[in-house]
Amino acid sequence: MTLIYMGCMAALFVSGVLLLREFFPQKRRYVRFRVKPTKRLSAALRALADSKEDELFIRAGLHLSIARYSAIRNALALICLCGCLLQYFLEGVQGMLTPCLVMCVLYLLSWPTENFGKRRSPLRLLLDLQQRRHAEKLDDELLRITTQFKNLVYSKESCSSDHIIETLMRYTKLTRRAFAGSLSLLRLAKPEEAYTYFQTTVGTRRSADFAAILRKLDDLPPDQFLGQIEAFQSNLRQAKMTRQKKLQEAAGNRILALVSILLTVIMFDYMYIMFAKMIVQLTSI
Repeated sequence: MTLIYMGCMAALFVSGVLLLREFFPQKRRYVRFRVKPTKRLSAALRALADSKEDELFIRAGLHLSIARYSAIRNALALICLCGCLLQYFLEGVQGMLTPCLVMCVLYLLSWPTENFGKRRSPLRLLLDLQQRRHAEKLDDELLRITTQFKNLVYSKESCSSDHIIETLMRYTKLTRRAFAGSLSLLRLAKPEEAYTYFQTTVGTRRSADFAAILRKLDDLPPDQFLGQIEAFQSNLRQAKMTRQKKLQEAAGNRILALVSILLTVIMFDYMYIMFAKMIVQLTSI
């Protein structure tokens, strides 16, 4: 058992050395590595360091690619497998059975695919849920910057649309990438492409309305433009209140369903006890 434990520790040490070699290439001239990774390990390390993004994860606000997700998933599975083996050597088969089953189930449920046959995969369901939450956060950020937007429009005579969008970008976090891309296209004298880019990058229904307002920035007088901003702000607030009301109703329904289930279980338990007492009385006569 001591030899197996030392072998596991040596394997972890070699893995750490290879990770250092992959993620800190500037240290290669100071440290001489005698361990060279295999082609499969090199491909996995490149996938972990992959900076590309796939549409499946971008919609959910996650900066991941399928290759990087698969590499992280396989690395976690390998770590869990090492833990199961260590559990086996410490407690035997009974100690590793449950962790192995849980690991296998989670590994299959997290398979990097969008569909299992005609049904959506668990990963797709989780990403769709995250996408809805991310879209709500994007709309909330657009709602927050509308007040600053109105203040900037008041000074439109001394501020260009380029300056207004650049100033709005300072107050953003989730939509900063969309604002930055739109601003770059505007400076290249491509206004239509800029507003289309903003709409497609943010990707929510409210972002289309916001892009339409930005498109009219240089065409409408300040009074009419402020009216459109206020209407957009009012629609966003109303949508947010409606969403919060639906969440409260859903929470109330879940509590009501839980109480109903508990009462039903208590009622059946009481009926079972009464039935058991009746059977005892009949058999004792």
